[in-house]
Amino acid sequence: MTPSRRLAALGKDSTFVLAQVEATLPTPTPPAPPALRGVSQCGRQADESLEQQLQRVTAHRDLLERQALRDPLTGLLNRRAVADRLGAELARAEREGQPFSLVALDIDFFKHINDLCGHAVGDGLLQTMAQRISVGVRPGDISGRVGGDEFMLGLVNTDARAATDVLSRIG
Repeated sequence: MTPSRRLAALGKDSTFVLAQVEATLPTPTPPAPPALRGVSQCGRQADESLEQQLQRVTAHRDLLERQALRDPLTGLLNRRAVADRLGAELARAEREGQPFSLVALDIDFFKHINDLCGHAVGDGLLQTMAQRISVGVRPGDISGRVGGDEFMLGLVNTDARAATDVLSRIG
């Protein structure tokens, strides 16, 4: 409700003036009680703290997901992740009538190299092989380490001739 006042005044020439004035006045905000001062600051700090915690939890979840799906030495998909992805891609290729090539690779004489040169050299060889595979396949293809020196490739929408080209890029 807008407050109003009636004003009456006597003018210089002795005339009587009657006026009604209406005005909306802002309602003053009472100051916060002493016990509540700083609550908004605490709220902002709590929001920032929760945001930081959420970022840490998200980063930790991403790390755990990566560890669950990736081989720690090579960074390629692990056996379980390869099996899951291959199952889905094979079903899709069959449903859509698309070619799909499955390639198994291993490193010849790997055990002998490991025994003769040591595990550090063997690990370096596995990492080099994984790097060559990563560079040779396309982003949608599946590549993973499924055993000691065994790798599996799932080449999406790739026939035998195109799979041979991929293998020549890997070397």
